[in-house]
Amino acid sequence: EVNDPPAELAAKFTITHTGTIYTGKQEPSKLFAALRDLISDEAIDLKEIEVRFYGRKHDWLDKEIEQHGLSSIVKQYGIIPRYTAVEKQRESQLLLLLDWDNSQEKGVYTGKIFEYFGARRPILTTGGVAGNVVDVLLGETKVGIHAPTVEDIKAALIEFYKEYKLTGKIAYN
Repeated sequence: EVNDPPAELAAKFTITHTGTIYTGKQEPSKLFAALRDLISDEAIDLKEIEVRFYGRKHDWLDKEIEQHGLSSIVKQYGIIPRYTAVEKQRESQLLLLLDWDNSQEKGVYTGKIFEYFGARRPILTTGGVAGNVVDVLLGETKVGIHAPTVEDIKAALIEFYKEYKLTGKIAYN
């Protein structure tokens, strides 16, 4: 399911994750810490950003969102049909891939990355370790950035947000 012709993009700086989050294996807290810092530093305007999670809702995720002070911009929407998930991917400025936080998994691709390729939207991958197969694949294809640390995530988000502010969208290579 390739995004062709491209869907109309969301007006806000929208980051979307679709699918299952595996508790203890995938960790969104680094993204939340980076967002909290960037909003606090006024590097990103709170009114212009939205982070969306589609998939099974988790109480622990709501608690983490609240602990980081992001309840106004980060939302869980629950399980949606696959065709709707694909639409949400295609309209997003940026897709979020939560890589496995396990160094023994550094040679494993998640099927989600290939699904995201079909949406033809840039990918921000958090977690995992530098030099893993996802990092290498994103580097070779130039369709996204692997940002394993909070500082890496902040740097990536600043660049994506600057492009969004300048052009109204984030380009897909």
